[in-house]
Amino acid sequence: MAQYRLPFLRPRVNHPHIFPLITRWNHLASYVGIPTSLEDIRLLLDQRSEEQFEWTPYEDPTIRAVIPDEFFQNPNIWHVKVPIVTYAIMEMHQSDRVLRQFGF
Repeated sequence: MAQYRLPFLRPRVNHPHIFPLITRWNHLASYVGIPTSLEDIRLLLDQRSEEQFEWTPYEDPTIRAVIPDEFFQNPNIWHVKVPIVTYAIMEMHQSDRVLRQFGF
């Protein structure tokens, strides 16, 4: 999810990590200083180095602490491809991209 991988584009929230992780972004957030036009976002992405991306955000102990143990004990759960519905947007969950964060 982009909010975890691109810290320079994510809104600021004062809400702690909860499971499912997507619900963190359902609360009030500050978008001050974050560009809204596609051209500005592309420029910002182009100006970043590889070190400025968080490739394995779920390694953070505060995030891992809220993920139920059953998801770490049964890695088959990570192989499911299901649609994610967020407000009016529906997209397929790319589980193969998530697997790298857990060492697969």
